[in-house]
Formats: sequence, C-alpha cells, structure tokens
Amino acid sequence: MKTTLTTVAMATVLSTAAFADSLDIEGFGVAEYELEADVVTTTVGADFGVDRWTFTPSMSLDNDGQDYAFAEAEFTVNYQANDAVNLYGTIETDQDFDYEETTFGVEFRF
Repeated sequence: MKTTLTTVAMATVLSTAAFADSLDIEGFGVAEYELEADVVTTTVGADFGVDRWTFTPSMSLDNDGQDYAFAEAEFTVNYQANDAVNLYGTIETDQDFDYEETTFGVEFRF
C-alpha cells in the first residue's frame, strides 16, 4: 500500500508542467563484488531532483556465478537541509516487492 501511494504521488508530481522545468534527472550504476559470498551485485537507478529534494528509485541484481537475478528495489527521498547536511529516508523491498525495511538517516559533510 505504501509503495502504491508513493508511486501515485510521484507520478502526479512528475506529470506537472511547472515541475518538469526545474527537474534534474541523472542516472547511475554501481557494481560490487563480495569476496566471502562470491556474489556480484549490480545496482541501477536514477536521481530525480527538484530544488533541495531528490527522489531516487533503484533496483539491484545479484549474480552468484550462474545468472543475474533481481534482488531488491529501493526508493529514497533526500532533502538537502543546507550545504553540509542531508536528511533521507529509504524504503526497501525484496525480489517479490514485499516490504523489507525503512531507514531514516542524516548525512553530513565537513
């Protein structure tokens, strides 16, 4: 239910013409190798930024040496409070899009 509401809210916000003029979009990818687990994890996603807000959907694939398999999906909302402090929240799902975890945090730079 939370995922559905978040998706509807994002679609509504992203569809407005005024919002589209100030929208920054940047894609990203990450590849990691875990030594002990012998697994390669690849993550792809996009950052949708407007003003001090960034919305980041992403998905991860794992490869255990045989095939890539969908591992998880995440949706993060980040607010840049000032040049040194970011506040964020992340919702994680498993490979079946079942809820796994919600994380809130503060990131700072000095």
